[in-house]
Amino acid sequence: MSIVAVIHEEMKKRRIRKAKIYVTGDLPQVWGLSGQLQLDLLKEIGCTPNSKVLEIGCGCLNASVPIMKFIEPGNYVGVEPNKWLIDTILEDEEVAELVRTRKPRFLYDASFDATSANTQFDFVISHSVLSHAARPQFELFMRNLRKVLKPSGKILASLRMTGKKGNPLKDSNDSTWVYHSRKKRALMRLLGLKAPRGVSHFSFDTVQAMAAANGFSVVWEKRFREHFTKYSPFEHHDWIVLSPIQSPSRVQGAVVS
Repeated sequence: MSIVAVIHEEMKKRRIRKAKIYVTGDLPQVWGLSGQLQLDLLKEIGCTPNSKVLEIGCGCLNASVPIMKFIEPGNYVGVEPNKWLIDTILEDEEVAELVRTRKPRFLYDASFDATSANTQFDFVISHSVLSHAARPQFELFMRNLRKVLKPSGKILASLRMTGKKGNPLKDSNDSTWVYHSRKKRALMRLLGLKAPRGVSHFSFDTVQAMAAANGFSVVWEKRFREHFTKYSPFEHHDWIVLSPIQSPSRVQGAVVS
């Protein structure tokens, strides 16, 4: 291999690593593991190979890869505002070949809008998106997904309602997107500066109220967090399942231990 080819390959690897770091919070080693764990949770709530699946915030396809392998070709759609993440991971030949054979569709949108896919989905999955969202974004998330979800469909989403030790959190009342990398926060602490939060918080009472107002019932699946942290201990997310209801005024959320 020529020196030019070696340099080209090294630059490609660095670009791919950068994309993985962006979506895994400075933990590129969990890229494949996190995706497989997300598929585990989808299967737990009923996803089958025939299911049509929408992913909100598909990033550099860490969950997309195992999901596409599991469901039938053409049944996966991913929504991602940062097109460079998908373009970069497609430099990986194995991922590019999978995309060629499984025929997914990708939409580049920042408002959780998948109506252009002209598909009604059985399942929607969204990991580590609502954990950085402000309340207006959370409500937009539900309003737009309601348009593309089958009446029997389910939304599986992660967010932050408890701390690392499981203690309930209050609403962080953010007005905009919250994202600061671990490295940036660690550097600020090292410099003696107050590090900003890297995630947003919601109480379950708030989640229930927003869900009901937007036509959903909500179940807090506490066992899903336990499954995730068993294998990926740095990913302290809570998981909820949203299901469409006929009358938002009649049904309130439920907690499952």
